[in-house]
Amino acid sequence: MDTIIFWIAGGVITAVIVLIVWRQITTARRSWRPPQTSEIPISHYHEANLPSLPDINSSSAVDEPAADEGNEPVAADGPAAMTLGEPGTRDVAEAQQETLRMDVAVPPKVEVGRAFDMAVALRQANAPQLAEEDLTKVASGPVAVVWEEAAEQVVVRIQVTAPDCEIDEPEQTITLTRGQDEPPVYFLLTPQRNGRISIQVKVYQEALLLGNARIKTEAAEEAGQVEMVVTSYPLSLTANDRRLLWQNLTDAFDLGELHDLIFLLGLDKDNFPQEKDELIVDLIQTCLRQGLVPDLLTMGAEKRPFLTWKLDTIPG
Repeated sequence: MDTIIFWIAGGVITAVIVLIVWRQITTARRSWRPPQTSEIPISHYHEANLPSLPDINSSSAVDEPAADEGNEPVAADGPAAMTLGEPGTRDVAEAQQETLRMDVAVPPKVEVGRAFDMAVALRQANAPQLAEEDLTKVASGPVAVVWEEAAEQVVVRIQVTAPDCEIDEPEQTITLTRGQDEPPVYFLLTPQRNGRISIQVKVYQEALLLGNARIKTEAAEEAGQVEMVVTSYPLSLTANDRRLLWQNLTDAFDLGELHDLIFLLGLDKDNFPQEKDELIVDLIQTCLRQGLVPDLLTMGAEKRPFLTWKLDTIPG
């Protein structure tokens, strides 16, 4: 019993102490005020030689900054608009663009190994098309020339590329005169293989590409040589002739030319292998089966007349 009384008395005393401490903290919080900064009356600024404060009630309290002499005034919404010729701007010389026409003329047929002329002319857009007596195949393309202000002449560079030809001078420089048709310039090209020859002509003004045109012509072996090798061929081949035919097709024909032979023989290239060596073997076997050996030998001799196409004669 004494123990219970002791614990109850201790609890009451503890509660009283906590209540007293809590009231003291609450009172201290209510009475606390933040430290006040020292306030100096406006009149004391003059006595202390401090800078005077502006009168916020006066309409002239904030003066607009005066424009410095010689500088442009600044508008409320940004810097003043700049015009050509004012300080801080870059004067750009006026330039005019004129579209001319480039005509490219070549022979309709050329011979492998024999040089031919190609004419290139820059003309007014409405001028007649270039006409050369022996260069009857003509292609044209637009060329946009840039004329500087008051310039009467401009220098351009003509560049020719043709993967299947040797070109004697692939680039030439000419001077254009405003409003005039220029005489043609000539390039000398030599075909290196028979078939279709693609030629591209580009015009540059310094590093700027002004325009280009593309033209094609057909290259073939000299006709007189073909007549020397055309003969009658048997439907079958000896082992030596078969090896010779395989060697000629392998060494002298690329894959595209082999596809041309297949087409001319009336066959479908999709029925043949894609690899060149396998295609040649399959082509020879197909011609032997279908009796196309004479046609294959004749076409080979027309394409490559300088090669030997038959060695042995099969007894009749």
